[in-house]
Amino acid sequence: MEWYQATLIALPPVVWVIIGIGLPWSLVILPRRDWADRAMVACCALLFGPALLTLWMFVLGTIGMND
Repeated sequence: MEWYQATLIALPPVVWVIIGIGLPWSLVILPRRDWADRAMVACCALLFGPALLTLWMFVLGTIGMND
């Protein structure tokens, strides 16, 4: 039952990464005619959210190594 509690604790940050980061950037990158295809927007949100977060963490880590 411990996995269930850990999953519920991790759910808000995961939802924030997908909906808060991925969804707006997928709407920025996709052309307007593709916004009606909800499956494509959802897949792009699942792609862009974690990818942009990973890129940002890489940049922060790289800058931090130089100090």
